[in-house]
Order: sequence, then C-alpha cells, then structure tokens
Amino acid sequence: VAAACHIPLHVNLEKEKGIILKDSKKLSEKKREEIFEELTSHPQIVCSWAVIPHDRIDEINILQATFEAMDQAVSRLDCTPDYVLVDGNMVPEVWTTSKTATAKMIAKAKETRSSGEASDGPSSDNVPYQSEPIVKGDSTCIAIAAASI
Repeated sequence: VAAACHIPLHVNLEKEKGIILKDSKKLSEKKREEIFEELTSHPQIVCSWAVIPHDRIDEINILQATFEAMDQAVSRLDCTPDYVLVDGNMVPEVWTTSKTATAKMIAKAKETRSSGEASDGPSSDNVPYQSEPIVKGDSTCIAIAAASI
C-alpha cells in the first residue's frame, strides 16, 4: 500500500482545525482515524492510495511493488504535482528523468488525454515526476505525514 497527499501551501490544518500532522506511528488509532476523516473531507486536500496484490509482489519483489504503488497513488491524485516528496531513501526509477523531459511528457500526456486520442507516449500511470526522497519524511514533512495516515 502506498498513499499520496497534496496539501496546498495556503492550507494550515493546525490553524484551521488544531491538527498537528506527524508520523502516524506516533498517533493513537482513534487520532489517526479522526485526522484521516479531516484530510479526506477537506475540500482543498487531495489524497489517493494504491494497493499492490500479493501475487504481483511475489512476481516483481517488495521494493518494485512499493515503487509501483507509489507511482499509482501519485498518478491517481486529482492534480498533477510539481514535485513529489517520498518517505525513504529512494524514489521510483520512472520518476528520475530530467525536469525538461518531465515537463514535455506531462504536457504530451495532458494533451493526449484532453483530445481523446490514442497515445504511444506515457500514460497517466507512467508520467515521471520531479521527486526527492526524505529519510524519516513522515516526521519532518506534513504531506508525507498526511499520506502516512
């Protein structure tokens, strides 16, 4: 399972709702459920997740399945992120293209989707993102902490 969460910069959950986002492992089950409800019902916060079946994990290994879940979760967001922060020390290889190539691929994917044409370019499930791994990111980044919930 992997989750993605986009929180616009102007949204401040601490000021709005008194919610302090931190590592989900440090929250009680009840608090996690309360925060999950706030995150998923907030009109400006976008969340998504992906689950990789056990037979797929066996086929490609746990690390590749994790990357596949990350890619699916981010591609399912109702927005296209400018930059993706990842909890850990690695990002999916498909996301490691140059910024120029990324911009061109995203533009082509959007153009193809809006025109309804078939494409031989990237699908919405395989668009690379500028990204950065952050070790212990769920303790230092609110978007990663939100996704961990």
